[in-house]
Amino acid sequence: MESLSQWWEEKFKLPSNHELFQECSVYELAVKFWEDHYRKDPLAVYRNADGEVQFVKTGDPLIDKWEQELADGKTPDYLEAFTQDEINRLNQMRLRAVDRFNKPANRSKQTIGEATAIAAQEAIQATPLRYKRFKDSPD
Repeated sequence: MESLSQWWEEKFKLPSNHELFQECSVYELAVKFWEDHYRKDPLAVYRNADGEVQFVKTGDPLIDKWEQELADGKTPDYLEAFTQDEINRLNQMRLRAVDRFNKPANRSKQTIGEATAIAAQEAIQATPLRYKRFKDSPD
């Protein structure tokens, strides 16, 4: 929000506590910000030959590389954004999740609601004192 208010102050030469700023939603401000951004640098986003929107000069060389690979019809290697230690940790987490899902008792727990309820229950079991305090507190 800070960057949007700074942009607004510079663009309109008014403080961010001005009623015109205060009446805008974050969405409206973000749309206006990006419209200005791409008007100033129209090459930063364009439609490629397939009609897909492609971003360039995002400020992140890796994102720019992925955008170009996507535009060329290639599948980017998103794992290149991670260190080997991070990849190993992600793989361990994935294997644990697959193992938990493949247990017969867990196969029916496929909906978001069920998964949310299970996660909440596990969190309660992991922190019984905090849950007890919340459960016993007055509304």
